[in-house]
Amino acid sequence: MAAALIVASASLPQAVAITATEPLGDFNPGSFTASGGITDSGVYQLLEDRDVAVPSPIVGTSHFIFSLAGIQGTIILKGETVFRLVSAIPLILREDGSWLIVDGTGAYAELSGEGQFHKLVDVSLVEDRVHVGCRAAKHVGTIGS
Repeated sequence: MAAALIVASASLPQAVAITATEPLGDFNPGSFTASGGITDSGVYQLLEDRDVAVPSPIVGTSHFIFSLAGIQGTIILKGETVFRLVSAIPLILREDGSWLIVDGTGAYAELSGEGQFHKLVDVSLVEDRVHVGCRAAKHVGTIGS
């Protein structure tokens, strides 16, 4: 199934919604789907990640760079989040943050945009103490060219 690209004009930013899912474990590839200002799907990939955790009501912060490689090209984004403990048993973390498009290739070479996202990280322990689960992030914002 080919995805069509809808690029917003510079004077008329368009809303975009991106859902990204990845397995637990830094730098494991996942998938994404985008709708609105762009319509595409493909591979989500974390490229760089810097996390800091502190003992406080705010559990930590993260600064990261990730890519969305779709049928029409690749979008590179940077993000910043604050994450908090939602539940200790089962272990669930919530991340709230922002993203900014920093580069693109193919049909996304001139794309710009920014937005907010919310991510829940559901971590479960299985008998052999290996972490399993997934991260699901919902990104919303505006894009233009």
